[in-house]
Amino acid sequence: MFDPGYDAAPPPRSVRVPPQSAVPLVFDAGAPGTPRPAPLLIDVTPLSLGIETVGGFCDILIEANTPVPCDRTRTFATASDSQTSVRVRVTQGESKRSAENTFLGELELSGIPPAPRGKTPIEVTFIIDSDGILDVRARNVTTGSETIAKLQLVGAQTSAADIAAMQSRQAAHPSLLERLNQS
Repeated sequence: MFDPGYDAAPPPRSVRVPPQSAVPLVFDAGAPGTPRPAPLLIDVTPLSLGIETVGGFCDILIEANTPVPCDRTRTFATASDSQTSVRVRVTQGESKRSAENTFLGELELSGIPPAPRGKTPIEVTFIIDSDGILDVRARNVTTGSETIAKLQLVGAQTSAADIAAMQSRQAAHPSLLERLNQS
């Protein structure tokens, strides 16, 4: 319904469509009475999923709005000399600071042979199934030993305002990689 106080010009009575653009419209419209297919709905992760790294930062493995089921693997390295265990802290959120995201859980991979910092590769895999269950695997690439945890993703505890605040905080602080690329 139009607002009676609206003083704009009346809408045009006819619209001229060039013939070359009308043909695709006719084909797109389909035959009258033909049922249209239902829209395809795809489940996605509501927020990014990552792990805490040295200095309290969050390294994202699965971005927000990634269709599920999905899996991502990334290789990390030990952070100190002679490190014999690694604690993988899993977070959900949009901040680069781990403390500003929602903590989901952690797992510990132990039995790592002592080596210099950065010499032992640790492969971390996130697998999200269609039910929203996150399997986290940490595997020592050198020895093949691994540990696995199942975590339930948090969806309803973060409000839209909180997500918007996280995104604006992220936009206000460009990442180190972005700053290096600008130099």
